[in-house]
Amino acid sequence: MLVAFIAYADQFHRRGAALIDRWNDFRMLELHAERVADIALSEPETHLEGVHADEIENTRLEVPAGDNHSSTPATTKIVHGA
Repeated sequence: MLVAFIAYADQFHRRGAALIDRWNDFRMLELHAERVADIALSEPETHLEGVHADEIENTRLEVPAGDNHSSTPATTKIVHGA
């Protein structure tokens, strides 16, 4: 009977701890949602100088496409608006 009591007490403790962990996760989710809402609903910053906000044309981007173990990595070239 002592073994059964200890098993039920342990199960109660683990489920209580899991409930508290879920509650903390929920509170953190609320905090993150509030931060995202602050960013999404804020007015755009127009006072920034020297920041390029328009679309960039004639962009050339080269990205290595090979794996790290090959002796001759392949290169992917992306040319936009050329």
